[in-house]
Amino acid sequence: MPHIILRGHADLPAVHARFQPARCDANGWIVKVQQCFLSATGRTLLLEGVAARSGFVQTFYILAEQKDHRVTLRIDPHTNVEKNEGVKRSLLLVRDLLLAVTPGLELENSNLPPELLGSGSAA
Repeated sequence: MPHIILRGHADLPAVHARFQPARCDANGWIVKVQQCFLSATGRTLLLEGVAARSGFVQTFYILAEQKDHRVTLRIDPHTNVEKNEGVKRSLLLVRDLLLAVTPGLELENSNLPPELLGSGSAA
């Protein structure tokens, strides 16, 4: 499953409080993050994602979980989703939301293609 691991502590409650729906259009994909939910512990965000291209639309959930000194971004394992470029770009959109609130986070690991990761943004 596509994932991004960031080193550091994200302020997930602040991300939730400042959340605004986001969208990026790239390479024929329309990718949106539409809703954000915070767990009672403040250590997990659940975000609703949508990826659409040429009439093909997928709706799914993205998890951002703080574990020790890392934040893991991944597609909710209970979501049955095609692992296409749009889904991968949704993780970048969430990464950018986290970095906007907690700029000290650093990429530790990912299985996304380098050309997507190296773009510096979801677009």
